[in-house]
Amino acid sequence: MFPRSGVWYTCIRYKGRKVQRSLGVKVGKKADEMLALNIESKIRTEIVEGSYFEKLVGDDKTFSQLLDRFMREYAPKKSVNMQKSYTASSKHLIPFFGKESLASITSKKISKYKVVRYEEG
Repeated sequence: MFPRSGVWYTCIRYKGRKVQRSLGVKVGKKADEMLALNIESKIRTEIVEGSYFEKLVGDDKTFSQLLDRFMREYAPKKSVNMQKSYTASSKHLIPFFGKESLASITSKKISKYKVVRYEEG
């Protein structure tokens, strides 16, 4: 727990996930600090119990679904050359990320994709 701009904040890491947020309590009185500690404790309990994190946006969507929507809604507004570029890129991306949920695509997986593409030439 730490003060920032006159308000108590918390930063909690649990199983690779990070929660950093304001506790909504002003810095100053000892009673306010105790309230902030109680709020932080409640957040920690909810995190451990699994009730804090809501379902991640993108848990129910795959990369292929997003790419299809992109090609349908966004690509047609671009030049023909850009549309061709998007189509060419998608031919490499779909085999690697196609069935992945959006929430599961991490920077580590993107780095792995780059290595694979580099090795392919």
